[in-house]
Amino acid sequence: EFQVPSNEYCFFTSDIPVLLLQFSTGTAVDNVTEADPFMVIVPPTEQYQNSYQLPTFVSQSTPGTNFLNIFVPASVNRSQVLLDGIQVSKLLPREGGWVEIPCTADPEVTCSLTQL
Repeated sequence: EFQVPSNEYCFFTSDIPVLLLQFSTGTAVDNVTEADPFMVIVPPTEQYQNSYQLPTFVSQSTPGTNFLNIFVPASVNRSQVLLDGIQVSKLLPREGGWVEIPCTADPEVTCSLTQL
């Protein structure tokens, strides 16, 4: 187990097959008002696709915010990253846009889907 604070980024490498999971413990750790616990499998960069469909849950009785983490290999021009046909870079707030991940040349961004 390796713990990384939610305001930090890291990049994992291995010379043997591994299964990398991201766990979020929810509001108790980050003091974020809208954060449920979750677990997600982090695929190797070699398995990244060029296009994704992202279903989100909408509820009238318990409104919430959906968040999206986007990792972009350095070889990809950020202006080519689109969400619903719009450049993600144009949808981000001026502060807190793309963040370089330590030990890589690759940028990553986290954004609220309600911002977009």
